[in-house]
Amino acid sequence: MDLNTEISLMDQRLGIMENKLNDVESKLDSMDKKLNQVVEALMGNPLVKDDGLVGKLNDIQGRVKDHDEVLKKVKYFWVGVVAVGGAIALIIEFINKIFK
Repeated sequence: MDLNTEISLMDQRLGIMENKLNDVESKLDSMDKKLNQVVEALMGNPLVKDDGLVGKLNDIQGRVKDHDEVLKKVKYFWVGVVAVGGAIALIIEFINKIFK
């Protein structure tokens, strides 16, 4: 093989390698963009003041905690109402027995 043929083959191989490198760089850029989108979805984007999934979960967690506290107060209220009602019923029954 002469030198010119070898040089042209090397140029072709280098061209193929350069195309493959460009494809790999393109795919890496695409993966980087997708990864950034995933991170923004999870952590939020401070530019648009979006809290992301993590912020929404924290908000939901706070609301559930508030709901549990209110539910606990409501349960105690109704337990008190039943207890007071029972006590009043006993007092009425006792008074009723006294005056019979």
